[in-house]
Amino acid sequence: MWKVYLFLIFLVLLIIGLIFLVNKKIKNKTQKKIIIFVIIVASLLVISGILPILRYAYLTN
Repeated sequence: MWKVYLFLIFLVLLIIGLIFLVNKKIKNKTQKKIIIFVIIVASLLVISGILPILRYAYLTN
C-alpha cells in the first residue's frame, strides 16, 4: 500500500511543478489562470481514474 501513497505523492508534486512552470513562463494573467485551471481539472480526472485501479490492485494482492 505504501507504493500507492508514494505514487500519489509523486503525482501531486508533478502537478505542483507544472503549475510553477506555467506561472514562470506565461506573462498573461488570464491565460495563466485558464492553464492552471485546466491542469488542476485534468489532474483530478487522472487521479480519480487511477484510484479505483490502485485500490483493486491492492485488494487482489
